[in-house]
Amino acid sequence: MISWDNTCKPLVYGGLGIVSLQALRFAINCGLIYRLYNSNNPLAFWLRARYGSPWKPNHMPCSAFWKTICCTAERARHKFKFQILPNSPISVFWDHWCLNDSILAMFPELLNDPQLKPNDTLAAWVSDIGWEPPSHLGHNIQSFIQSIPTHSEDSKHITWDYMNNASFKEFYNEFFVNMDHVTWHPLVWHSNYSLRFSVFTWMALLNGLKTADALLKRNIYIENNTCSLCHDFHDSTTHIFFECDYTYRVLCNLIPIFNCFFLRPNIPQAFEFIADSVSDSKIKNCFLFTLNAIIYHTWIERNNRRFKNTHSCAYTLSSKVKKVIFLKLDNWKHGRYIKEKLNLSYH
Repeated sequence: MISWDNTCKPLVYGGLGIVSLQALRFAINCGLIYRLYNSNNPLAFWLRARYGSPWKPNHMPCSAFWKTICCTAERARHKFKFQILPNSPISVFWDHWCLNDSILAMFPELLNDPQLKPNDTLAAWVSDIGWEPPSHLGHNIQSFIQSIPTHSEDSKHITWDYMNNASFKEFYNEFFVNMDHVTWHPLVWHSNYSLRFSVFTWMALLNGLKTADALLKRNIYIENNTCSLCHDFHDSTTHIFFECDYTYRVLCNLIPIFNCFFLRPNIPQAFEFIADSVSDSKIKNCFLFTLNAIIYHTWIERNNRRFKNTHSCAYTLSSKVKKVIFLKLDNWKHGRYIKEKLNLSYH
């Protein structure tokens, strides 16, 4: 019901935080590009001699491995920043060392210069005292090159957003940078979350629960498409949480502050209401945990009614959830404080 791509995203982007293989590949490639310019190992020497630059257009057969490197380089182009040093392996033509652009973008006529080769590097253009570009270049080209600052030898030839020491985590997170943040992730995955309960809330928020409405969108038809809890309305995630009379009674029994609602809240509204109306962080975490537990046990009750022909009234289900909360608080650092503050007991 929920795609693997949506599952393998960081929590802040609405995923489960499972490592993405595509993001790992991207991060590994970024690390290799970083070492390609800053290291003098045999692999870096061979790749530079064979291909020149990961930003060089490929007009010759190359391996699938190098193709992925080039795709990553183009995708992360805005993050890789070049610094001009002596003995630089930076490609004259293909790397974006000219104010974050290539020299061919500034002076395309250089490509036809017979004295310049496609795989030339800046090592011959920079000395210990600064720029020494070829004398045959035009005055305007030389002046432009001379205006680009050089750096000391303790700097890196290529940096990640001008940071000399980039980490694998920064490469990995860049893969997701164009995705939208979700506002509910710190509420579902709060500091005292239970994985079993929060996962079902996450599925409900992404419409991943197998309700009749969700199955119908996938051309799966079922005969009984009414809500198994109230038997009045269509079976959908929006109705069950918390338009349904049954689930709303459970919600109000366990979190009484929801009695003030004139209209029934949905899951995001319920989370936002708790976040905005409760100032005590310990009580807030308890309410967030309770809301996740309600969603989980309500879904289990819905399935029990539909597939096992067993029923629990709203009061019984509330008692069941209350017992879970009471026992869970025994393991919390401030569990006793929360019980006293909420006058919580279980018999």
